[in-house]
Amino acid sequence: MSTLLNRYVPAHFRSPARLAARLIRTGDPAALYAMAAAAGGLAAAPLDLAMLPWERRGLAAAPSTPRRLLFVCGAPRSGTTVVHQALAAALPVDRFTNVVNLFPRSPLTATRLIGRWLRQPSSQFRSFYGRTAGLSGLSDALPIWERYLGANSSAAPAPLDQATQAALRQFFAAWTAAFGMPLVSKCNRLIAAASDVAAALPEATIMCLHREPLWHAQSLHRARQQIHGDLQTPYGLAPAASRDCDDPVESVCQQVLYHRQLALRQQEAIGVDRFWIVPYDEFCSDPNRWIARAADALFADEASRPPIQSAAPQRVSRKAALPADVLDRLQSRLAELGLIDDNEP
Repeated sequence: MSTLLNRYVPAHFRSPARLAARLIRTGDPAALYAMAAAAGGLAAAPLDLAMLPWERRGLAAAPSTPRRLLFVCGAPRSGTTVVHQALAAALPVDRFTNVVNLFPRSPLTATRLIGRWLRQPSSQFRSFYGRTAGLSGLSDALPIWERYLGANSSAAPAPLDQATQAALRQFFAAWTAAFGMPLVSKCNRLIAAASDVAAALPEATIMCLHREPLWHAQSLHRARQQIHGDLQTPYGLAPAASRDCDDPVESVCQQVLYHRQLALRQQEAIGVDRFWIVPYDEFCSDPNRWIARAADALFADEASRPPIQSAAPQRVSRKAALPADVLDRLQSRLAELGLIDDNEP
C-alpha cells in the first residue's frame, strides 16, 4: 500500500497524515486539490494500469527526434513555478498538466484522451509549493521525472546510464510527436542532473532560476515548518552539509550555497547557450525579455515563429516573515559564505 501511495504522495514526506492536516489548515485551493488528487489517483489506479498497453505502444512508436524542449529548474522556493506558468501562458507550447499526476503509469495515453477538454493555462499564477488546482493546472510532472531521476527528491540523482538516457529521449520524442508542439516543463531537481539530460536531449534548453539569497533562505526556512512540520528537515534537494546539520539557519544557508555552486557547474558543463542562469527578480520585472528568448530557442526549427502573448511584470515579495534574530543570523551567515553583502538592509 505504501508503494502505491508514493505514486501520488512524494516518498520523502515522513508523515502524509500530518502533512494533510497542515494542508487543510492553510485553506489554500491548490493545497486542498493536491490532497484530493492523491485520493483520486488511488481511485484511478485500475484505469491507469489498464491503459499501460496503449502507453507502451505510444512509446514504441516514438520518432527518433523530439521537438524542441525548454526545461525550468532551480533550487526549491526559487520561483520556478511562477516562471513555468508565465512561459506556458505566453508561448504556443505544450505542457504537462495535473493529468500526469492522476495517471502516473500512463500519462501520455491519459493526456491524449482527456486533453481535448482541458482549459488553457490560467493567467493568474497561483500555486501552493509548486502545486496547482484543477486537471488543467500546470504540473511539475514528478511521476514522469522520477522514472529517470529516482524517487528521492531530497537527494541528487545518480548519473543517468545509457539505457536511462535512451528511455528519457524516447519518452519526450513520443510526447512531442503526439501533441505536435514544443514542450515547456518544470522540474526543480533537474538542476542536479542537467548535464546528463542535456546530453540525452540536444533539443533541450534549460532555464535555471536564482533567487536573492536572503529571501530564498527565508522561504526555505519557512517551508520546513509548513511542509515537514520540522525545522531540522530540509525542504527539497539539499546536500549532506544541510541534511546533517542540527542548526536550521546553517542548514538553510548551506542549501542556498549548494544550489548556487551546482548551477554554475552545470552551466560550465553544458554551456551558456543551453543552460541559462536567470535571476528570478529580473524575470519578474521584465518577463517578456525572457519569453522572447525562450521563443527563439523553442521555434528555431520553425519556418516562422508563431505569435506569443505579452506578460505583465510580477511583484516579488521581500517581506520579513521570520523573527528578526533568525533573519539577522541568516543574513550574517550568507555574508560569510560570500552570497550577499552584509551591509545590505
